[in-house]
Amino acid sequence: MCVYGPIDTGKTTLVDCIKYPLGLPVEWRQVPSERLTSVTVHLRIEGMRIALRRSTVAGTGTVELISPYDGKSRRTSRRHRAAGQRPARCR
Repeated sequence: MCVYGPIDTGKTTLVDCIKYPLGLPVEWRQVPSERLTSVTVHLRIEGMRIALRRSTVAGTGTVELISPYDGKSRRTSRRHRAAGQRPARCR
């Protein structure tokens, strides 16, 4: 993927909106952080459709797996988080 264009047209914000729901850290610029409450990315991997959502509200770093069809949350079990296990990350 290549994103190019003039200065201040949203290229960095677009890339940040892809990285953030994948669980990667993002330094939001002033404007998006004031307007965004969550970021959702829809992916197709080997024919399987998935959607990931992550809130931009301070203190909430949980990535939710949601249905790409109806938008309903398919949260991971708290049992895994309580046991200290980390969810798998895309690399």
